[in-house]
This record gives sequence, structure tokens and C-alpha cells, in this order.
Amino acid sequence: MQTFNFAQKHKDIQAEKVILDVGINVTTWDMHDTYANKPSPPESNEAAVDVRTQSLSSGERRGSHDATSTITSQVTESRASMLTMSVMGEPDPTPTLSATVDTSESGANPQWEKVLGSESILQHLVVMERVVTENIYQPKQATYRGMPVLIDPDKEADDPEGAPGGGSPDIMTSIGPTLDRLWSYSSTMTKGRNVSSMVWNKINQDILAVGYGQFGFNEQNKSKGGLTCCWNLKNPEFPERVFHCKANVTSLDFSTVNPNLLAVGLFDGTVCIYNVRNTSDAPVVDSFDCTGKHSSPVWQLCWIEREKALGEERSEILISISADGRVVQWSIRKGFECSDLMKLKRTARKNIQKKKEKTEAFISRQAPGMCFDFHSKGSNMYLAGTEEGLIHKCSCSYNEQFLDTYTGHTGPLYKVRWSPFCSDVFLSCSSDWSIRLWKQSELSPVLNFFSTTKAVHDICWSPYSATVFCAVNEGAVEIWDLGTNTLDPLITNLASPGIKLSCAIFSQNSNSVLVGDSDGQVSVYQLRNMSHNQPLKDTTVLTNLVDSTISSQTDRSGENKRKEA
Repeated sequence: MQTFNFAQKHKDIQAEKVILDVGINVTTWDMHDTYANKPSPPESNEAAVDVRTQSLSSGERRGSHDATSTITSQVTESRASMLTMSVMGEPDPTPTLSATVDTSESGANPQWEKVLGSESILQHLVVMERVVTENIYQPKQATYRGMPVLIDPDKEADDPEGAPGGGSPDIMTSIGPTLDRLWSYSSTMTKGRNVSSMVWNKINQDILAVGYGQFGFNEQNKSKGGLTCCWNLKNPEFPERVFHCKANVTSLDFSTVNPNLLAVGLFDGTVCIYNVRNTSDAPVVDSFDCTGKHSSPVWQLCWIEREKALGEERSEILISISADGRVVQWSIRKGFECSDLMKLKRTARKNIQKKKEKTEAFISRQAPGMCFDFHSKGSNMYLAGTEEGLIHKCSCSYNEQFLDTYTGHTGPLYKVRWSPFCSDVFLSCSSDWSIRLWKQSELSPVLNFFSTTKAVHDICWSPYSATVFCAVNEGAVEIWDLGTNTLDPLITNLASPGIKLSCAIFSQNSNSVLVGDSDGQVSVYQLRNMSHNQPLKDTTVLTNLVDSTISSQTDRSGENKRKEA
């Protein structure tokens, strides 16, 4: 109310030139004058120009005061002419003045490239991609989480029951224990690659690291190299991090103290450590220049917390086992240093020594190491499986001798796992088609499981039940429940034709199991209609089963000795 209106000016009078890079405002009179001063266009455009001129001059022209320009102080006539010419298709005489018409010689807009290349826009795109993906996978992921499924009203008529797997819940319950496939982690870059190992992040249980690589020596030259991907539950369509390795990946493990560090073992014996917080494809440290590095495939890796004294900081060491017959510990506090924890020596068979007068001549004094597992209640004792089919109980305090040796397998050991509920029970699987249950005090297996005529590649205990474990062979994934049946698996899910299964891992925050195959897919299966007992009750069932089996074996061996006597 207390300001003066802008004084009316003639359209030939302009304000001072203000340099801005945001935009301009023009009136119809400026556009009319620009069109009138231009040379006549071709015949095809004459009619359009006449129509525009007539529309501008018929009813929109007013008195002399209306003929003045209403352009604000931020706009000049030169900018109006510039915008008009760019709209008409003529080249821009000053392309650097406005971002709306700024184009380089190659046709690209450097300001748009700057926006698209910024980290903030990439983060927003990742979040938006997660939102879209979660909308698509909502029924499956809600089932995975144990949350209610949101029914799409457009599809309610097609599936009135709303069961995620299709079908009525009553029908699914009557079928019995089954595996319901929810989704798979796969993309174009993982297509055709063998899934060699999987591991969950110790802090964020929704992040899964998957290693891709071939196991066979003859397949190394034919492969595409190694690949490590970090998948997030929020986006099963594409991995969050991708690390390309020079050799096939054979083992993985996340650190507990530093959950952003991922240790990767390669087929050529290299050990790499990646920082998953960075998008760089290069490892933080590797063992390429280390003097004591492995010379054969690193079949397993594991971060172990040191037994710290009072006043010391919490720290970890990395343990690796390789086909060169060595168990090595790595330290990253002062560079990347390594030292031998154990040298696995070959053990001669007793029956062979009886047949031959001379002792067996070994080509190599060391037995190739295949797998290991540290005890859950102490970081000083561990089990090591070898290619000979033997399981050695070792201690970090002794690097020259074994505490005990367990015999029973007749082929290379592929995996050995301590029970998370019973501290003196462990499982092992081998290429001799068998799975064996052991007790720490017994040097022979307590129970033997033979359900297939193929090598058993992987085993893992359930984190929710002491009697349930999963086994994977080339043709099927099996779920065993020792509290129900010790002769046959409770669930057997066959692989697709032409696909070989390679590894498995239980989910830590869901009643699901993940299975990797030779085609680069990690399938997520939900365990349905499984009896959920209390862990303490299941532990008692497993302990009683092991003790009763040992007592029966002892009685049987005593009867045999009496008969022989």
C-alpha cells in the first residue's frame, strides 16, 4: 500500500542489464515484434505466422499504455529475442547465458551431467529403486519377515485366499513340511556363474555377501574370473556392491569387530579384504606381496576374536585354510602379516602299513586342508578337515601336533560344523556321499546319514532348532530333523534340470534357508509346517539321541568281543 507502482515506460526503453542464469519472462508483444522483424518463413509456415499475427493483433492490442512492456527488471529485450530464436529453431547466439538452452558442441548438457553424476542424486535413485522393488516383492518379503501380507485389490479376485505361495493355507498345512520358494538373488552379471560361498553380515542380517567362482582346476581358464556381490534384502534385483576379482572366489567371511570388512579367498591362493562402505572395486589389502601367502586355493576363511587380556582393545585375526596344507593366521594391525598356525601332516593308513613292509612314500608331506571350524565356546580349539577324509582337532597353542584325529570318511571333507546348541557335537560332509554326526569324545562317528549317491557339498545347522540341519548335494537340498527321523530327510527339494546346487546357509532373522546353484542364483526358501520346539528341549533331544546311540554301540561291540573270545 505504501509503495509506488512502476512508472510506465516506452517499450524502447530498457532497464539495466542484470545477468542471471535462472530464466526469463516475456510478453506477447515482444514475441510479436520478433516475429514481425524476421524474414518471411517458407510457404509451409506462412499460414501459421499469419494466424499467430492475427490472433495477436485482433483483440489483444490495446491503448498506448497497454503497448508498453511489462517485463520485470530482471529481463531484457535481448533475452526475449534469444529465447524466441531458440524456440523457432535458430542457433542460440549466446548459449552460455541460460541453463535452459545451454548445449555443448557434442549435444550434451554439462550441467545435467554434473547433476546426474553427483552422489546425492545417486543415493536418491537407490532409495527410489528400493521403494519400487519392495512394492513388487511385498507379499514375498512380508512372508519372509513373518508380517501380514498386503492384498492387492486388483488381484484379489484372481487369488481370493491371498496366500503368498498360491493356494489355501489349509491345503498347504495338510501337505506337510515343505520348502516354499520366495525369490532369488540374481542379475545379468551373475548369470552362468557358480555360487561358491555365502555369508551374512554380522551386524545387518539383511546384507548377504555371495562369492562366485568355479571349484575345478580345469574350469579356471574357461571361467570369467571371480566376482563378489553384496545383496540387500531391500533390492533382490541388483547387488548393492560388486567387486571383481582376478581369480575365482572360493570363500568369504564378514568381520564382527569391523562389520564393513569382507575377507575374500581366491582360487590362486590370494586373500583380499574389501571395505564394503566404499564403492571402489580395489581391495583395501591383499596377500599378493606377502612372503607367506598361500600357493593353493583358499577353501575357507573365518574372523576369530583374540583372547584378550585385561586392558587390551577388542581385536580380530583372520584364519584361512588352503590346499597347500597350511592353516594361516593374518593380522592387519601392522600391514598385512601372516604366520602359520598349523601344518597339516599326512597320516599313513594302518591297513596299508600292514600289507607293505616299507613305509609309504609321500609325494607331499602336507595334507591339503579343505575346511575348518572353531569351537563356539572358545577361540583356541578348532577342527580341520583334510583331503584324506580325516578330521583333526587342533589347538592354537600347538602348531606341530594334533590333539585328536577322527576317522570315518573315505573321501575329501567339504565342510565341518560345530553344533550351536551342543558344545561337544559336530557334523561333517564329504565326497563319499555321506553326512556324519560326531561327539567330541568319540573318535568314530555316532550317526551316519546316506541319502544320496552324490557328493555332499555343504551342511549348516539351523539357528532355531538343535535337531535340524540342512545338507546340499548336486541334485537336491535336504532338511533333516533328527528329532523326527534319523534315516531319511524330512524335506527333499530337487534341483532344476541342468542345474547343480553348491552351497546353503540359514537365515538369521527368518525361518528360511538360502541355496546357491551353478547358474548364479541364490534362491530363498521358506520352511513351512515345521514343528517349532523350544531350543532347550531340542538340545535335550539331541543329547539323549547321541548318548543312547553311543551306549548301544558300546553294548554291541562288547557282545562281539565276547563272541570272539
